[in-house]
Amino acid sequence: MNLRKAYKILAENKNTYNEVAEEFHQTRKKYNPETEELKSYVKEKEKVLDLGCGTGRLYEILSAQGGFVQGGKNINYTGIDFSENLIRIAKGKYGDRFIVGDILSLPFSDNYFDSVWAIAVLHHIPMKKLRKRALSEIKRVLRPGGRIIATCWKIKSFFRRDVFIPFHGKKRYYHVFKKRELKKLFEESGFKLEELRDLKRDNKKTNILVIGKKI
Repeated sequence: MNLRKAYKILAENKNTYNEVAEEFHQTRKKYNPETEELKSYVKEKEKVLDLGCGTGRLYEILSAQGGFVQGGKNINYTGIDFSENLIRIAKGKYGDRFIVGDILSLPFSDNYFDSVWAIAVLHHIPMKKLRKRALSEIKRVLRPGGRIIATCWKIKSFFRRDVFIPFHGKKRYYHVFKKRELKKLFEESGFKLEELRDLKRDNKKTNILVIGKKI
């Protein structure tokens, strides 16, 4: 895949999420157990960046200010997404802690956040070069010792690593990650790998969790 095609895919994904924003929001009103499991990774008073925040579901889960799920913490939360329509919905629910932005060029100063969350985000980025650029930006905005907490869908695809999965009549791009590929990607991007494992729902592997520390 060349850069021109990769950027075209990113633009198409953005258009898709803008077009299906309301339908997407309706599918995100319930919490899945593997996402709630991640609450233990956030600490009180942290500056948290939620990449690909969508309509703000993670804010409800992690933040005591969200007030919808027990166990939330008092955090300084910022959500960012490339979809203007998803951010519009998030702001309507939770206020102005959400912004439109690009994961490849984050509008934040260096060493600012304690943790960066990328839940079901990295698999939407085509081409290894762009995935490394995204991780470089994440590392830049993390403070020394800060962590990235990321999940990717665990998709069964024996031959194709780049797939398009339908959603409400539209198609979304996904890269099919294997754990060894994520390990190599994070280590090449300068993170110390702290955790790499499958997340499960009803004893079925649904996502890959990867946690990296900025060193």
